[in-house]
Amino acid sequence: MKKRTTQLLAELKTLAKSAAENLYRRIGLAAEVLKDLDWIATIHGGSDMRAMDALQDEYFSELGGFISLGKLILMQEKIAEEEWKSVKYDVSAVEIMYDEAIRQEPKDRPHHGSPELVL
Repeated sequence: MKKRTTQLLAELKTLAKSAAENLYRRIGLAAEVLKDLDWIATIHGGSDMRAMDALQDEYFSELGGFISLGKLILMQEKIAEEEWKSVKYDVSAVEIMYDEAIRQEPKDRPHHGSPELVL
C-alpha cells in the first residue's frame, strides 16, 4: 500500500468522525436558532415552518430529506448524547431508539418535544 493511501485513509477517518459529531452539534444549534422568534419573524415572515425548511435546506442538505430537522431536534431532546455516541451518531440507529422510547411512553402523556416541530 502506498504511503499516500495510508494518509488519505487516516484523513477520511478523521473527517468521518468529526462529521458525525458535527451533525449532533448542528442539530443543537438549529434548535437554538428556532427559538429566536425575532429571526423567524424578520427573515421568514413569522413562519416557523419556513424557518425550519430553510435551516434544513442550508445546513442539513447531506441528509437528502430522509429525516426532517424537526424529528432530529426531537431525537436530540429525547436521546442522551452518550447514546448517540454509542451508535457513532448513526441517525437511523438513533431514530430507532427514539421511536422505541416514544412507543414506551404512557399513551395519556403529551408527546415529548416542541409542538411546533413537524416530524
